[in-house]
Amino acid sequence: MPLRHPQRSHLFAQEGSGKTCEPIVEDEHRGERRLERRLRVPEDLVFLEGHFAGFPVVPGVVQLGWAIGAAAALLGHPPAVRCLEALKFPTLLRPGDVVRLTVESDGDGRRLRFEIRSADAAECIFASGRCELGGET
Repeated sequence: MPLRHPQRSHLFAQEGSGKTCEPIVEDEHRGERRLERRLRVPEDLVFLEGHFAGFPVVPGVVQLGWAIGAAAALLGHPPAVRCLEALKFPTLLRPGDVVRLTVESDGDGRRLRFEIRSADAAECIFASGRCELGGET
């Protein structure tokens, strides 16, 4: 079953909570098949609550939602994700972290690759994976 509108992850947040639902986009570079965003994880990101007490971490599903949202911006429509492959979250993403989110499309628009890595020279990878697409939603 395709994932529908994952870029709307804010719908699951409590409205009026005063908390931030999205990362702060500090910069963006776009090509025909590639989108790269420099993001800062807000200290008050709503998804950090209870994940985990005393050591907040951005949930992997939230990172995936950011990647799919960037894919929608790249493609011009929300992608219908049929399959996720090689999905990895090797390093914990924390409040205040500054990262580069890169989404690349293949030539025919049937597959995407994404990666979230540190924006500094350390080159730490927080998330990566591939998506098989099934058309527009």
